[in-house]
Parts: sequence; structure tokens; C-alpha cells
Amino acid sequence: DLCSRAVERTYSAACIAGVDEAGRGPLAGPVVAAACVWPLDEPPLEGIDDSKALTAERRDALFALISGNPRVGIGVGIVDHQTIDRINILQATMLAMRIAVEDLPPAFVPDLALIDGNRCPQDLRCASEALVKGDARCYSIAAASIVAKVTRDRLMTELHAAHPQYGFDRHMGYPTREHVDALHKHGPTDQHRRSFNPLRTWIAEGKIEGEFPPPSALDPAPRKRGRPGKVKVATSAAVGELGVDAPSRSLSYSSSSSESALGEMRLATGKSTTGSETAAAPPGAPAAASKRSAREGARKRAAVEVEGAAGGDGDGGRPVARRTRRSTAATTKGGGE
Repeated sequence: DLCSRAVERTYSAACIAGVDEAGRGPLAGPVVAAACVWPLDEPPLEGIDDSKALTAERRDALFALISGNPRVGIGVGIVDHQTIDRINILQATMLAMRIAVEDLPPAFVPDLALIDGNRCPQDLRCASEALVKGDARCYSIAAASIVAKVTRDRLMTELHAAHPQYGFDRHMGYPTREHVDALHKHGPTDQHRRSFNPLRTWIAEGKIEGEFPPPSALDPAPRKRGRPGKVKVATSAAVGELGVDAPSRSLSYSSSSSESALGEMRLATGKSTTGSETAAAPPGAPAAASKRSAREGARKRAAVEVEGAAGGDGDGGRPVARRTRRSTAATTKGGGE
């Protein structure tokens, strides 16, 4: 029974936020995350559950009660489709969750964030713990899932008004048969995610114009092995352009204020790149292939020649290269070590 708040009561933290997202799978629109702080001494609402288990009408009714309660803290994070294409959907989701926690009102700054799923965003303002299927186990996460889902659905309904031929008010951007058929018939809108199929394949095959990943003025440094570096981006410019007013006191959204508050964020995967790094040459380029061959040859020769000197971390703590079969065979032929 979620209303018993059993999960939250197992923690000693005084202020706990539940965090969940909506919109990882759709072909269009933003990913939205919400953070909800429901104090343990505040009576629970009957009917709070994982948003996916509720009807749209029930979600709307609960959303009004949640957002209208001044004793409940709500924060929302929105990351647009362009940022999703640039840093991938996983990192965009982690970013949206961090923004949601940062967006909580000052009176509801949490000591602990319980995150739905199996991983937590980096650099949260508080301790965090991931809970698999948390939206079905934890009251605060379930409440956050309702806020995230309703917020995103309303954004997609506004998008439907601009592009009624796609049926966004029915499928909310998810890859239903109706949506995919509309893509084939009408082509993509500027709100569709270019990193998701079928658009990614169409771009690669030259069937539609576009680039993947799209160029970014916010992320000018070249990337290593396709991983993102530092990204100075907070929330959705494109969603902000829709002119959607937030439906409650705590869901007001300003891309400029969120960006200045967050600053630069180091993403959860990959090292930060610097301006001094050079971009890798295209595959098959003769110069790059020659350099790679030279490096591989040098590594092989070094591995053959290395003997197990000092038996541990040598050269200032760097690991000693492992012997190859060739070097082992050579020492055996020579009468052992």
C-alpha cells in the first residue's frame, strides 16, 4: 500500500524527494522529469499510483490535488528534442531529473532523492538512491510520475495544435502505428528526434535532409568516441517556444533562469573534452589508418619486450603491461625466468 509510506519511512532523512520521468520512448517532443516532496506528516492522497496504471482523467484529477497543495513541494525539469539528439536520451533523462531536483522550492530542499530506475544522476544537490520500479513501490515517486506525465502530455497536446496531422494528442509522440504512418506520409516536424529511428535511418540514407548528430552551438568542442563532453544546457528552448503556461504555482518554467542556476554540468558518462583536442579523422582516411597501425605495432613490440619487472605498479603507479603469449614462450625456451 503506497499510502502507508513504508518505503520513505525506512530512511532517516528528514526531507525525501521522489523523482520520475516521462517521455524516454517517444519519437518527438521533450523528456520531462518531476521531483515531489511529500512530508511524512502530510496525509496521503488516496489513489496515488504509478502514472501508467491510471487513466488520463484520473491523472489530471490527482495532478490538480498534488500541485494545489502548498505543503507539497514540486520541481520539474524539461529537456528538449535537440538536446536529446545531442547527448542521447539516457543523459537527457539524467539531466531532466537533476533540473527537477534543482527546481524544488527552497522550503523543500531534500536530504535524499529516491530515483525511479536503476541509476541516479550525477552531481545532485543531495544524496540519492535508485529504486527499480520505484513508481509502483514508493508514494513520493508515484506522485512525481503523475506530475511528469501530465506536464508532458499537456505540452504534447499544445504541439498537436500546431501539427494536427500527426495525432500527438492521442499517442503523445510514442511510436504507434498511427504516428509512424503519419511520418511516412507527411515527413518529420522540427520537434521530432533525429537520433531515433526511423528518422536516423532516413537521414543516413539521404531520404530526408538533416544531420545526425545535429550541430550544437552549446557543445562546440569535438567529442571523443562519440561521448558527450561538458554541455552547458538546462532546459528546452523549443518547448519554451510553444508558449505553454505551467498549470500550477510550482511548475513555472524559464529556460534562462534554469540555465544560469545550473551552469555547466559534467555528464554521467564520458570525460569532459577540451578545446585543445582534435577531432578524429573519418574512418578509412590514409593518414589516420597509418597512425593507428604505427601505434598498434608499438604496443605489440612493447608487450613482447616487457618482462615482469617489480611485479606491480611501476613507472609512478601505472600498471605494467601484461605479457603476451609470445613473450611467455620466449622466456620458457630460454630456460625460465
